[in-house]
Amino acid sequence: MSDLSYILNKNIVYHQPTDAFRGGMDAILLGMATPLIRCGYALDVGCGAGAVGLIYAHFTPATVRIDAIEKSHTFCNYALKNVRANGCEGRLHIRRADIADLLPKAREKYDIIMTNPPYDPPCMGTPSKNPLKHIAHRETTADLNIWLQFCIQSVKTRGIVTMIHKMHRMPHILQYLSPVKVSIKAMPIITKAGEDPNRILVQIRKGLQSPFVMKPPLVIYDGDTYTDTAHHILHGNTRIRW
Repeated sequence: MSDLSYILNKNIVYHQPTDAFRGGMDAILLGMATPLIRCGYALDVGCGAGAVGLIYAHFTPATVRIDAIEKSHTFCNYALKNVRANGCEGRLHIRRADIADLLPKAREKYDIIMTNPPYDPPCMGTPSKNPLKHIAHRETTADLNIWLQFCIQSVKTRGIVTMIHKMHRMPHILQYLSPVKVSIKAMPIITKAGEDPNRILVQIRKGLQSPFVMKPPLVIYDGDTYTDTAHHILHGNTRIRW
């Protein structure tokens, strides 16, 4: 299997490990749900091979600087490879770091933060024997609470954090954000109409207090094909609107 693939209707060249977690739909949905800015600073927390940052760079001008943090040395190398393959040097900056170590020094710098944290707590299920799959799927040094603390501390007041996560973690997200002055919107993601949602997009605006808003769900498939809405989003033609 080649490490080369393409995303957004082949507008983005994307290399990723062949024997590890393969980023795909979740990264595209997150990238297409993150609000665009014309200038300022954006951050991708837990960037993996860099898909979300690449998508954000594709839709924003050069006046937006995008930083990306990733713990895994292997994923960082792939992210750097993808930056070069897409001509994003000087726009998308990859840093190898553990957010658990960065949290004490986190400061309000970013206008936009996008993040796809590991979905499962350490106690859930059977850990993968593949270290890259393990770090991509399972919380290790930074649990969801630490992850959210880092994002909230790093985003400016009135800035926005956009996250994709598993639906069953939504109560934890609300719990961990309860001490903070934020407004929260959420959009369930449903594989097919009539099924329960298995993912959820969450938009968090810092410094505003307003009632929680649950948006209508995004349905991905109609039978064996994408719904029209999902097709346009996944091909980069339509952004997710909040």
